[in-house]
This record gives sequence, structure tokens and C-alpha cells, in this order.
Amino acid sequence: MATPLPPIPISGPPLAELRDQTARLAEAARETTSSGRARKIRAHQKILLGAVASYPVQMAELDNATAQAAYKTWQKLAAAFLRQLAEPHGALCTIVAHHDEAYPHLHALIVPTEPAMRAKALHPGYAERLAEEARGCAAGLSPTEAARNGRRAWGKAMRAIQDQYHAEVGAPCGHSRLLVGRARLKRGEILALRAVHDARDEAVLARDQAVLARDRAERDRGVIVAAAKKQGFADGYESGWRVAEAAVADDLNELHLDLSEANKQVAILHEAWTESERGRTALEETVAELRGEIAGLRTPHEEADLAFRYGYGQ
Repeated sequence: MATPLPPIPISGPPLAELRDQTARLAEAARETTSSGRARKIRAHQKILLGAVASYPVQMAELDNATAQAAYKTWQKLAAAFLRQLAEPHGALCTIVAHHDEAYPHLHALIVPTEPAMRAKALHPGYAERLAEEARGCAAGLSPTEAARNGRRAWGKAMRAIQDQYHAEVGAPCGHSRLLVGRARLKRGEILALRAVHDARDEAVLARDQAVLARDRAERDRGVIVAAAKKQGFADGYESGWRVAEAAVADDLNELHLDLSEANKQVAILHEAWTESERGRTALEETVAELRGEIAGLRTPHEEADLAFRYGYGQ
């Protein structure tokens, strides 16, 4: 964004304080060598874990109390989920929100406080990968085999954290989880599905704008009628009100036409949204059928090879 807005604090120390605490911890951090000697941590060691959670509704659509309340519910659940990455380790955790991009989102900045400040130990994927590699080496596996098992453990851990996020944050907020499963959608399928979703979102937004236009027309009509009556009574003549009403008759007729057109647009856009939903369902059914056909063409050896290369099915 050309003119970014300041981040909005959600929880944890302020950013300036977190920066200062991180600098002090890094200065005092020490790691233990294989010979048992303590030394300063390396300059390139990772000492910060960052995480982002994005809300799947555009900022432009958060223009009413209902949408704002839904967003606040998601924000509370997502912040609690992000804090779980830090709390078991006693790490510092600052969470801020950004509202200056298309979609609102949260940033979590997590700093380890243990003596060696190993940020990788806070990362679910890295932590499981390193633990699995250590177990493999202790069991006498070759470095290659231990590394292979570590990569598989990484995949399992990352899928598990995604499952946990959906269960604790996405599902309670009514958010769908798409494009998951053994097979991966091709780029063309993803773009087609995205186009359907974008068309649906645009139809919903346009429908809401038409409803707002209709409501404004209703309010304007009421204001004009009230002003006409007030002027007529202020003059003290019955005819004064009739003259004033006649003077605004054209405006009232125009507003009625605007209201009628807005109602038509609402009906058309609602039908477009319904049609886009049908299209999305049909596309997902087609994708499911294609996945089944593709899976049927693979030999067990090919399926096992793909599972190893892409880390699924483990």
C-alpha cells in the first residue's frame, strides 16, 4: 500500500517494547557446543517466529454491524490460536492487526526466551522434523533416511496445525476449507474455482450496494414529504402544503423509479449469486470426478512415489 496505516495492537507487548526485549535477549543468548562449552549464538540464527492469519472477507464488505461482529469473533479466535504457538514455551508474543490491505489479517511476532533463543523449536513443522531426525539417528538410521523421515514428519505436523486451525477458528466462524485431499487441483481448475468465488463475491457486494441505494431512496422520500408538510403548516394554509407537495412531486416520482430499479437489481444479483453457487457446486463435483479418474490411472508404485514426493497420505 502506498500509505500504510499503523498496525492495530491486539495483545502482547507493544512493538517497540518487543523490539527492545528481543535485543536484550539476543545479547545475552548462549548456546552449548558439543564439547559442553557455552558461547554466543551465531549471528545468522533465527530468533523470531512470524505467523499470519487472514480473514477471508474483504475490508470493503465489513460495512455493517453484523459483518463487523463476525470479524471480531474471528479475530478473537485467531489471536487465541496464535498465542498457543508461544505460551507452552514461555515465549514473548505480540499480535497486531492490519486493515490497510484488501483483506484484514493478523500478524503474530513470537520471540523465544530460552537461553539459546531457537525460534525453530517454536515452529510446529521444524520442531517435529528435528525431533524425528534425532530419533532416526539415535536408532541407527543413515543421515539420508533420517532426513527423509524428518520431511515426512514436517508434512504431518503442518497438516495437523491446519486441521487444528480449521477446527478452532475456521469452522466456528462458518468458513469452508477448500482444495484439500490427496490429489492437488491443477492450475486451470484452481483458476476456474477462484473465478466462480470472485463472481459470487462481486454479486453479493453489488446486491448489498443496491439495497443501500434502495434504503437511501426510501429515506430521501420521507425527508421530502416531511419538509413539504412542515412548510405547508408553517405558512398556516392548507393550500401551502399542497403547493409544496406539488413542487416535489417530480423528485418523489424519480425516487420511486430509483427504488423500483434498485429492487430489480437486488433480484437480478440474488439470482446471479444463486447461479454462481450452482456453478461452484458443479465445478467441485467435476473436480472430484477427475480426481477419481486420475487416481484410477495410477499404478500402486506411481501412487507411492507421488505420496513420497509430495508428502501426503502419511
